[in-house]
Amino acid sequence: MTVQRFETETTPNEKLLVRARTFLRRRSIFKRVAFVVFAIQVVILIGISYTLFTHFDLTWDYAVYFQSWFLLAHGHLNPYTSVGHSFVWQGHLEWMLWPLALLYFLYPHGLTLLAVQDLAVVGAELAALGLICELVERSQKTSKVDLQWLKWLGLFFLVANPWSYWAVLFDFHFHSVEAFTITAATWQFYRGNTRWAFVFVFLCMFTSVVSITFLVPLSILLFFFLGQKRNGVILFIIGVSSFIGEQLIFYHGLAQLGYVVHKTSGARPTFVSKSVSSAPGLSSFLSLPLAAVRALKSSFVNIYSNLGPDGLLGILSPYGLFIPGLVLLESALAGSAFAQPDSQNIPAYAMMAVGTICVIVWIAGKSTRISRFISIILVVNELVWLAVGIAGIPERTSVPSSKVARVLHVLKESIPSSAEVVTNQGIIGRFSNRPFAYAISLQSRIPVLSSVVYFIVTPYSGINLSSVNTELSRIDFLASQPDMQLVSHTDGVWAFKWIPPYGTSSFSFGVPSTSLPAWAMKSAVGSSVLKGNPNDWYVSNSVGKKGYILSGAYWRLSPGNHHLSIRFSSIGDVNVEVWNATANAMLLRRTLNSFGKTIDLTADFKNVHQVAPRLYKGWGFFTFQPVARPPNNQIEVRIWTSGTSIAKIYTVGLQ
Repeated sequence: MTVQRFETETTPNEKLLVRARTFLRRRSIFKRVAFVVFAIQVVILIGISYTLFTHFDLTWDYAVYFQSWFLLAHGHLNPYTSVGHSFVWQGHLEWMLWPLALLYFLYPHGLTLLAVQDLAVVGAELAALGLICELVERSQKTSKVDLQWLKWLGLFFLVANPWSYWAVLFDFHFHSVEAFTITAATWQFYRGNTRWAFVFVFLCMFTSVVSITFLVPLSILLFFFLGQKRNGVILFIIGVSSFIGEQLIFYHGLAQLGYVVHKTSGARPTFVSKSVSSAPGLSSFLSLPLAAVRALKSSFVNIYSNLGPDGLLGILSPYGLFIPGLVLLESALAGSAFAQPDSQNIPAYAMMAVGTICVIVWIAGKSTRISRFISIILVVNELVWLAVGIAGIPERTSVPSSKVARVLHVLKESIPSSAEVVTNQGIIGRFSNRPFAYAISLQSRIPVLSSVVYFIVTPYSGINLSSVNTELSRIDFLASQPDMQLVSHTDGVWAFKWIPPYGTSSFSFGVPSTSLPAWAMKSAVGSSVLKGNPNDWYVSNSVGKKGYILSGAYWRLSPGNHHLSIRFSSIGDVNVEVWNATANAMLLRRTLNSFGKTIDLTADFKNVHQVAPRLYKGWGFFTFQPVARPPNNQIEVRIWTSGTSIAKIYTVGLQ
């Protein structure tokens, strides 16, 4: 039997329906994948923040916001941050911190602020992806070629940008919130949803005084490129008037009022500076064009690296030119350190991805083959930049070890919330959930505003502004003070408890000594003996242990002749070594034996090496300009034993 097959003709309406179903199915798949990708990114970012938080790798910047957030949540509606040495609003007019204080009642944990920062980063990318999808959909309607693959390319550009991850590696800042609000406002304006657009504009205005400036390039984008002249004019007026008003009124007017209020409140007015104004004068505005040219020239490499992951193509689009251009210009004007890839430039990254996709959409309208070829190059470029960013993470962080973190956690839990804490700026972040917290290296004179004061010094952990020898000298100074009780000296964490005498209003560290305590330095085979008078404390080893009794005695010394001094005693031979740690070169070695007597050794040596420190700055064309290290090389004193001798090391000094 023969079976006959009949072919039925498909009507145009049925073809259209099939295409619509295919389009919706593809769109649904993209949304699901994008949701999963962003969810994974949130987990990664919060994981990074959790690691930094639990290891106390949170410095002065985080401490200012954390203390302000804590005080606001406890009813101090005009909080004075002792860490930042000012009222909260005297910083960058970050009014967003007030509503964020409500989150304390949902989760009263210091990780909350970091989570807000992480979610804002992903929120900015989500808004940028929404804008990319709108661009592609509108172009698809007038194009005969398939442009849906550009959505996937945009998603890749957003989540693979390494600088978005670098932005959360250092403390908490409102730059990610700025990125979210300005990107979301741009997206909503493009969609024609003016009501929601101005909601995000309002949020952007109250995020910081810096984010207000972003409204001007957005108004230009609306007026000249999106055909929204009325919204553009309104936004321009709002942006310019808000910026000028806040600069003139708040910085010049209320800043001085804040000083008067603080002075009359009796809260140590001598520690509040009147010079809180940072608004530029007329001469500054007149010289701005020349300053901008100089700043762009000096920061050219870092501006290039900020734009590099998206292939520089985005600057050919108004989306990638105006807002990112202003962000990078402001960073360059603030100094080369601010121009490098970091949190202050994150408002540029999402919009650069939008700009790049916009340009590729235009190219695809001319030639699909060329657009796909360029896209392949850009994907490879992004992957290389991602590898550069991942390789540079260890250089960007100085995470204390788990042992140090455990000691710091125990200390934090044992210190009453009413006590004052004075510590290194590299670890002060988590200790700032109290009314009085101060960074040692940022103040020469520390107010005493509590009946109990805790000093915590970590010379070898955290991002410290002071040198190691300065931190060791402070430990020695604290140990020598009357009524100063040593409460911890484990794993390089030195903590002292002090009950100040009645009437004490301030505390000052003495002049750093040239002779440092050996008992506070690193030791591989020795242990500190802290009995009796602090002048008699020392580090000693046991027989049978071979290695360095003492190391980590660092000074930054210029090339030339220098002087070594050591107070020690030994039974048996020990090697005293001086190294240029930066160049990994030995400058001096002496074998000594004091036959049990305590002696003072002096020796001269010459530092003949001066090498540039190795700074990670990427590879080849994929490079950036890192922050310069302090001048001069690290000179280190080490004392070694073969295990057959016993030594006691009291002090070490270099000049």
